Amino acid sequence: MKKSNCVYVRMFVLALLSFFVDVFVFRRELSQQFALYSEFHSTLVALIRLSMHSLISVCVATAFYGLVRSVTKIGLFIQWGIYFLVNVSYHLFYVIQNRMPNSQDLRTLIITPIEMSAGTILSILSFSAIVKAILPAILVFIAYVFVSRFLANVNILKPAAAHVIAFFAVLVYVFNPMDISVVVLDTFTNTEHLLVSYAHEAKYYNIERLAYTPPQSATNPNDNILLIIDESIRGDYLSINNASLDTTPILEKYIASYPENIWNYGIALSSGTYSFLSQTVMLTGVHDFPDNKLMSLKNPTVFQIAKANNYRTFAIDLQGAMPNVIIRNQDLNYIDELKTNWTEFSRETKTADIFAAKYLRDLLAHEKGLFVVLCKWGAHTPYEMRYPNDEAQYQNYLPKLKLTEAHSPSNRRKIVNSYKNALRFNIDGFFSALFADDPDFITNTTIIWVSDHGEMFQEHGVMGPHASPYLESALIPFVIFSTNPWVQENLKKPEAISCTVSQQNIFPTLLSIFEKRTNLSNGNFQSLIWQGDWQNENLFFVDGALWHETVLTPEMQNSRIILDTANYMY
Repeated sequence: MKKSNCVYVRMFVLALLSFFVDVFVFRRELSQQFALYSEFHSTLVALIRLSMHSLISVCVATAFYGLVRSVTKIGLFIQWGIYFLVNVSYHLFYVIQNRMPNSQDLRTLIITPIEMSAGTILSILSFSAIVKAILPAILVFIAYVFVSRFLANVNILKPAAAHVIAFFAVLVYVFNPMDISVVVLDTFTNTEHLLVSYAHEAKYYNIERLAYTPPQSATNPNDNILLIIDESIRGDYLSINNASLDTTPILEKYIASYPENIWNYGIALSSGTYSFLSQTVMLTGVHDFPDNKLMSLKNPTVFQIAKANNYRTFAIDLQGAMPNVIIRNQDLNYIDELKTNWTEFSRETKTADIFAAKYLRDLLAHEKGLFVVLCKWGAHTPYEMRYPNDEAQYQNYLPKLKLTEAHSPSNRRKIVNSYKNALRFNIDGFFSALFADDPDFITNTTIIWVSDHGEMFQEHGVMGPHASPYLESALIPFVIFSTNPWVQENLKKPEAISCTVSQQNIFPTLLSIFEKRTNLSNGNFQSLIWQGDWQNENLFFVDGALWHETVLTPEMQNSRIILDTANYMY
C-alpha cells in the first residue's frame, strides 16, 4: 500500500516538472490565453482560473501516469514510453511549425501514405529541431531522477486519499466545468484535447466535397470580391439603421456621399446565432436545416467556386478558427493565402481589424482577380476591451464599464454604452481605414459586409450575449459596396426590395458575381443580382449545434421582421 502511494507522489512530481517546463516552452501561447482571460474578466480572475486549470491538469496527468505505472512488470516502460512519445512528438511539431498541432494535423498524418508523410517529415527535420524537441523531456527526466532519490520513503498521503484525489481530478476534467480542454497548458492536456477533438470530428473528415465546374468556360477575372464577416454586430444598434443612435457616423457619411457605390439593406437576418453556424451557411451555401444530409460538408465552398472561376483566394481569419470541421484541410487546397491570427496585423486585438483594413485597401487597390474572406474580431464581449476605453475621445457613451466590472443586471446601461463605444471605434475605424477619403480608389471591387450574428443585452432575461433562440441574436447589418460596373447595373438595390434580407442570400449572390450570371437561387433564397421581382419567403434562423439545430421563424409583417423594441435599451 505504501508503494502505491509513493507511485502517485512520484508521478505528481513528474507531472509538475513537465508542466513547468511546458509552460516555459509554450509561454507565447499561454500569454495570449492569459491576455484573453484578462479581457473577459480581470487579471486576478485570469490568474485564479489558469491556476485551477493547471492544478487539475497536473492531477489528471498524475492519475494517468500512476495508473499506467501500476501495470505489473512492464508499467515502468509503458509509462516512460508514453511520456517521451507524447512530449517529444508534440515539442517537435511545435519547433518545426511554430504552432500547436490540431485534430486536422492528426487527420492528415493518418490518411497520408507512409512514404509521403515520411518524406515530408524528413525534409523538414533538422538536428537543431530534434535537439530542441528532446531537451524538455530530458531535463524533466533528469530532474525527476534527482528528486525521486528523496521520495523513496515519502508517505505524504494515505493510499485511499491519493486515489480519491486522482479520481476527483479526472471527474472534474471529464465534465469540464471551466472549459479546461481549450486552454493551452502542457503537452499532456493538449494531447488529450487533440485526441478527443479528433475522435469527435473523425466521422466528418472522410466526407468529400462535390466537384464544381462553372457552366461556361471561366476567363481570368479583372474584378475583386471581398466578403467581410464581422463579429457580434447587431444591426439595429447601428445609426445607419437607427436614427436615434450615433454609433456609425462615418459609415453614414460614406453611404450618403456615394449613393452609386454603397447600398444599405437595413437590418438583416443572420442564419444562426453563433459564429460557426452562420459562417458555415455563407461559406458552403447549406440552406436546409437541420443539416441531416451533411450538405455543409459536401457542398462546394465559396473558395472552391472562386478557384474554379480563376480567382486568387484569400482567407483572413483574425479569430484563428481555420481550419475547422467545415473548412477542413482538404478545403485549404482552394485557399491561396491564409492568415489565421490577429497577431499578424496588430499587437492588440482592439486594433487588429483596423490594420487588416489597411492591408486590404492596398491589396484591393493594386491587384485584381481576388476573392477575399475576412473574419473580423469585431465587437465581441467584453466590449470594454474592444476600444481604447481609457481615452476620452472614444468615450462617446457614458457611464461605461470599467475593465473589472461584471456584466451583471445592475450594469446593463453600462454594458450597452460600452458596446456602442466599441461599435463606433471598430466599425467607423475599419471603414475609415478601408475607404479613406476616396472609396473609388478601390476600383472594380465588390464588398459585402455582414455580421456573423447579433447580440443580446439581457432581453427576455437572458444573460448570455448571443447563441440564444431569440431574434435579437440574429439581427445583423447588411451593406454592399461596389465599383464593378456589371454589379452596379444588375444589383437589386435596397429601394427595390420590400422584405428583410438574409445571410442566406449571400451564397447565391457571390456565385452570381463570380460567374456574371443573374437570377440565381440557392434553395428558396435568391441572389441579389436579380432582374425581376425579388422576394424572401420562409425566413428563419437557427439556434443549436451545427447538425442538431432548432429552426426558428421570426415574426413578420409585410415580409419584414418585427422588432420588440419595448425590450431594448438603445
